[in-house]
Amino acid sequence: MTINKLLLTPYYRGNKTLLAKELKINRGTLRKYLTDTDGEFHFVKGHDNNLPELFTNQSNKGDK
Repeated sequence: MTINKLLLTPYYRGNKTLLAKELKINRGTLRKYLTDTDGEFHFVKGHDNNLPELFTNQSNKGDK
């Protein structure tokens, strides 16, 4: 799942601050990966039963 799709869920309702806190990242990092709508550079795992975790492709970072 990508950050964009996760923000569209009823739990987050577009609340970037809440998602950033739960991913344990700052909002700047979250905004950086918002442009990656296809999930080429990141994905989020583990939303159903526990807190989500962000995984990134460090060799090909998204646009700043």
